[in-house]
Amino acid sequence: MKRPSRAMTAAILLVLGILTACGGKSANEPSGGEEVMAGSSPAPKDAVEMTVAINPWIGYGPWYVAKEKGFDHQNGVDLKFVNFVDNKDLYAAVTSGRIDSTHALVSTALRFQATGVPLKVALFQDISTKADALVGAEGIKTVSDLKGKKVAYEQGGGHEMLLRLALQDAGMTLDDIDGVPLSADKAGAALMAGRVDAAVTYEPYISQTLAATKGAGIVTSAGDYPGIISDVWAVSDRFSDEHPEAVSGALAAWDEAVEYFRTNEQDALKIVAQVADVQADELAKTYQGVNIYGARESLTYLDNDFQPLAQEILGIMKEQGSIEGEANPATLVDTSYLREVVK
Repeated sequence: MKRPSRAMTAAILLVLGILTACGGKSANEPSGGEEVMAGSSPAPKDAVEMTVAINPWIGYGPWYVAKEKGFDHQNGVDLKFVNFVDNKDLYAAVTSGRIDSTHALVSTALRFQATGVPLKVALFQDISTKADALVGAEGIKTVSDLKGKKVAYEQGGGHEMLLRLALQDAGMTLDDIDGVPLSADKAGAALMAGRVDAAVTYEPYISQTLAATKGAGIVTSAGDYPGIISDVWAVSDRFSDEHPEAVSGALAAWDEAVEYFRTNEQDALKIVAQVADVQADELAKTYQGVNIYGARESLTYLDNDFQPLAQEILGIMKEQGSIEGEANPATLVDTSYLREVVK
């Protein structure tokens, strides 16, 4: 019997909820998540421990590089990554205050703010172009082909927004499809298994699904709606008030890791591949679908482009009824920590 590829194996493991972990689960670890990548060296005694909620998305790869290369320790912080495959578990951990910082779509950051979660965006991290997509089974070539079909997507997040916008452009709504609520990893797996006709997912699940599903293809991707799928890194008010230097230290570590990615791509890809349990050459292709921002680029974006983008996303969310409460992009961001890094 032919052995499954590493990519397929990773997909199967994720479907089963077995996360790739390099460290054991601690007693203080947030429920619903598992610590990944313990790092290759012990932290200095004066390093400030900082938990980071994360999920299996390639845009977060520089964090793993920062950890492996010790950039976090060099900047006075000990990053602890807690992986959440399901966004609802991540949301619960963040809202409970058990996490110091989190990655989030811009839409999710707005939702946190609207529900009173005390967070501030400290980094504009990435924009997806091809790394988030609606994948259709054989015969599903356009959005119109989805009418009456089973479509897997994660409710309440950026993937629902992407799907809604695509349907809207085709003169359709969610009522025109048979929606199947599933997290991104399970959505791709459902399509591979033939249980749904289409799925909204992200890399590396897009590539895995296309490789394993005969006749499957991209129906639409995030690049068709520029900026709609973009990520930020937000820090809890409690942690930033207590450890402002650690926030800047984490941002400095991220910046060094992004630069390392650009100058030592092969080694960086190997580091991320070990965590993701996929081949480095597979990752190289997926990274072509996402633009990752260093500290100075992030500061420029936050100063000039973030407010219009966030207002656009907020308008879409209100129109779709996917946000409750009040959100204000103008008070969502704190660039003081980035300014310490790029001064």
